[in-house]
Amino acid sequence: TENSEPNFEQSPMTVLLRSSSDKRTVYIKKFDFEPDDNPSLIYLLYKGQSQDLADKGRLYLMLNKGYGGSGSQSIIYYFSFDGSKINLNQLFSSSGELSYIVYNKNDNEIILLEGIWNMKENESHFVNHRYVITKYTYRENYFDKKIIGQTKFKYSSLDEDKPIGQILIDIKAKEPLLLKGINLNDYK
Repeated sequence: TENSEPNFEQSPMTVLLRSSSDKRTVYIKKFDFEPDDNPSLIYLLYKGQSQDLADKGRLYLMLNKGYGGSGSQSIIYYFSFDGSKINLNQLFSSSGELSYIVYNKNDNEIILLEGIWNMKENESHFVNHRYVITKYTYRENYFDKKIIGQTKFKYSSLDEDKPIGQILIDIKAKEPLLLKGINLNDYK
């Protein structure tokens, strides 16, 4: 269960999907042990902007590997359905600490802001950071990846409790060409 925060030392995580009508197993995926990788593991099944699995939209799985203190990795997967075949596809892996992931309301685009931690400038975890912005667009059962670019200016980090919508507005105001063609009203 999510509350017990399993780690790979205890048992590899297994994803099991069952039919709602007859409870038979329709999909199973076991994640293997990785040598010398013993994180605490938090996972979440969700649908784009919604946490309610009964809602319409693509089904995602987020695995967040925490390593204690400052250090984590988020791996995002999405399920694709081709007739009776179910596939679990890795979408991307990012730092869980300096990353924002936001889904548009139509669940066909994702924006990832991946924070850059500049050690040369002695940036702490809690200050503003530059971001690399990547857009993922869903087309015919897979996602196209497009790196939009890197911000010239620094913007709020997750630790400042600023909503992603406000950070995107701040970026669009200072660097309008980076988010050109992206309707921010479509994102939460």
